[in-house]
Amino acid sequence: MNEKSIKTCCPACNTHFNVTTGQLKVAAGMVRCGSCLHVFNATPINTANKPKASTPSKVTSTIPTVAQNNQPVKSQQLLRQKPIRSELLNIPEADLASDILPATPPTSSTALGYISYTCISVLIALLIAQTLWFKQEQWAQHNLLRPVYSTLYELANLPLPEKKASQLILNKKFIIQPHEEFVDAIRVSLLLENAAHFPQPFPGLQILFTDLKGRTTSQRTLTAEEYVNTALFPNQLMPSNQPIQIQIDLMAPGRRAVGYQLNMIFD
Repeated sequence: MNEKSIKTCCPACNTHFNVTTGQLKVAAGMVRCGSCLHVFNATPINTANKPKASTPSKVTSTIPTVAQNNQPVKSQQLLRQKPIRSELLNIPEADLASDILPATPPTSSTALGYISYTCISVLIALLIAQTLWFKQEQWAQHNLLRPVYSTLYELANLPLPEKKASQLILNKKFIIQPHEEFVDAIRVSLLLENAAHFPQPFPGLQILFTDLKGRTTSQRTLTAEEYVNTALFPNQLMPSNQPIQIQIDLMAPGRRAVGYQLNMIFD
């Protein structure tokens, strides 16, 4: 391929030498003088505008060091004076800018992720609330969870159920004897004690009467309101570690009843 030769002059030492258009194209117009090693722009525009020297200078055939092994001159000064342009690499500037700018996630994806996170959080909250509700009778008795239930019941304007430990309500005495004043009546004497370290409600009482074969002849069921003295226990709560004497007057079960049994009923 024919390349046009252009005469240029070093502005530092006024040395004239020839360069080709191919050399200028590879080096983006920048050449280095073979005599003083000065790097300058040797494009035709610069050489055309430069005034001719008044005295002839020697012409050297030194080939400017513009390219070796088809590689541009690697010089920090050259890179500072003429940055590499994108058109030399055949890469559009718009593509270079898109590679530098950070990628922004689509707005629709962000909104979808937020909605999914919100839905999952709501479902988890509902599941926890449902579990707390169905397990309230059991879990409300635990000391760790009781403050949580206390807050929930307060928000719902409901009384918090009293702590219960039915296995710790002990019957220490159960006696049935004829009534002292009424002929067709009996007197039931109980001695109950709450062995728990906290007060708890009085239990319901079921008294069974049986015959010689163990068959039930009669029974009487009493709620706490029917036998507890509200003047002494206004909240119907058994104090902790305090024996309580209870007397109940009932109608006589008849001559067939030769045995009796007491069952405590807990809500």
